[in-house]
Amino acid sequence: MRTVALLLLLICPMVFAQEAKVAQGKADVSKMHDTLPDKEFTAKTTDVSFTAPNGERVQRLEIVIAGVSGKQVWDMVSTSQGLRAFVAPVTDVEMKYNGKYYTNYQPGSKIGDPGTIYNTVLAYIPMEMVAIHVKLGKVVFPASVADADRLNAILAIKDLGDNRVRVSETMVGWQTGEDWDKVYTFFQTGNAYTLGQLYKALTIGPRQWKSQ
Repeated sequence: MRTVALLLLLICPMVFAQEAKVAQGKADVSKMHDTLPDKEFTAKTTDVSFTAPNGERVQRLEIVIAGVSGKQVWDMVSTSQGLRAFVAPVTDVEMKYNGKYYTNYQPGSKIGDPGTIYNTVLAYIPMEMVAIHVKLGKVVFPASVADADRLNAILAIKDLGDNRVRVSETMVGWQTGEDWDKVYTFFQTGNAYTLGQLYKALTIGPRQWKSQ
């Protein structure tokens, strides 16, 4: 059995239209993904989150993709080109310890422009796992959560045989409180969407990004 892991951080292009509202306290980060498209693909995910024996929340979402191999999924999640096929139009990935896992969700932008997300690779095993440290910005996310800087994520891909792969995304480091609950919901809905987009990219074709 093979396991591949990584973080799939989602901030879709329409989030940027709401950033000012969030900064002014006029929008709820937990509801940002309510109007995302492709709900038929998002619905293919399963939420199997749980509470660990130590009492911490563990967020986990899964999706099973038929007709693909573990290597196909690995290539999608471990390279800049692969991420551009389903996560964001602008990506810079270095699959090494402390390597870049940078994205910008604004078409036509470049890494370093406003909106760039500077995640980093914590650990990896080729074809088996990638762990990512999630770096949150205060424009979108509550300062209390961003300042805590404790969220990490793992996406596990398990070969089920017969060209079927189960992709499991897990996030840890959650604390309690209203702000944490809102960010939890943000990733719960956003990562479900991203896993659905991975499914769509692998079974239909890569995402075509349009200039804003």
